[in-house]
Amino acid sequence: HLDEEATALGIIAVEQAVAMAYELRRPADKIWPEWQARLREQMRQAVVLLDGQLADNGGDWIVGGGLSQADLTAAVTLGFIRHALIEEWPVGLCPHLEALARRLEGTAAFKAVPIDEA
Repeated sequence: HLDEEATALGIIAVEQAVAMAYELRRPADKIWPEWQARLREQMRQAVVLLDGQLADNGGDWIVGGGLSQADLTAAVTLGFIRHALIEEWPVGLCPHLEALARRLEGTAAFKAVPIDEA
């Protein structure tokens, strides 16, 4: 169940990030700062938990000894946050997750579908 739980954390993070991105498209006087703060905190809590799981598992993979759905979801989530909400991603917040994302983003599969061209 660890893979499913870790995948769910990645989905939670990206869902909150998508909600934040949509909220920021609203007119400035219609943006609800308390809602943005709540989304931000939930997003960051999820990625920090994933970063901790990755560190606890040796830093290569979130769960087990090889690539899993949790790793893919985390890398895609991080890519979306860095692309759509760059100001919301403090560099160094999740160093293990950042390293995993860089590693996966360097693969042919990720390069075939760059986020800035999607």
